[in-house]
Order: sequence, then C-alpha cells, then structure tokens
Amino acid sequence: MQLLRVAGVFCAASVFACEISADGSQQASLQDEVNAASGGRPVDCGYVLVPMAGPNPTVPELAKMVQCVVEHASAKELAWMRVSTPGVDSRVYYGLFSTKDGLVRIYTYDSDPSGGGGAPSAFSHSGCSAPQAAASSDRGGVVVCGPK
Repeated sequence: MQLLRVAGVFCAASVFACEISADGSQQASLQDEVNAASGGRPVDCGYVLVPMAGPNPTVPELAKMVQCVVEHASAKELAWMRVSTPGVDSRVYYGLFSTKDGLVRIYTYDSDPSGGGGAPSAFSHSGCSAPQAAASSDRGGVVVCGPK
C-alpha cells in the first residue's frame, strides 16, 4: 500500500479523497470541542489520518506530536495533536491538548457513538501526566499517560 503525507496527514493513496472529505466536518466539530475545553485556539502539533486498511501511526510520529504538546504545556500555552481512526460509520479521534494552566489532557471524540444512529457527538477528556508514545503489539503506536 502506498502512503501519502500531505500537510502532516498520512493516508493511503487509494482512499485519499474519500477519507479527507469524510474527515473534514468531523474535524471542525472536534476543533470546537478542543477550543472550548482548552480555553482558546491551540497550536496544531500534528495530525495522523489512519486509513480504513491501516497502517497505524508509528511511535516516532506520535512521539514528535506528544513532545510538541508537552513543550507548549510547559510554557503554559495551548496546543493539540490528534489521530483519526476508522469507526463503524465515521472517524473516531484521540489525542492530547494543553491548557493555559500547563496541564496536558488526553481526549477521545466520536461524532456519532451510536454507530450511525444519529446520537449526539461524544467528547471526553481527562488529565494526562507523563504523556508518551508507546508501542502496541496490535495497533502500532499509541498515546499513553503515566501514573496520576
């Protein structure tokens, strides 16, 4: 499978147009949620679009984005990163954002958690101490939080 990287987005060439168009409106809603939760408009530390057939992001890709969010948090600046994965009927996101208080939060977002039944979007976030990219045997790289 050939992968393309366009403006920080990774995706398979065969599904590029389909994935990007389906992802756009969901990203706008996600951006609104992150803006509200972080208290402003955060700096974009990166975005990985996982195509329907994979592959998942690598640990080095995620580590670079995580480090960006952590550096902004240390400076008490807003920043965020996101990974978009295929869901049942739409894209599901996870990532990190920082707040003006210097905190890092991990989040998930699903535009329709009912799998196509028209349920309202679900956005949840919680504190994330010691965020890092880690290897997952079945999913490539993932973002994890250390002990709280």
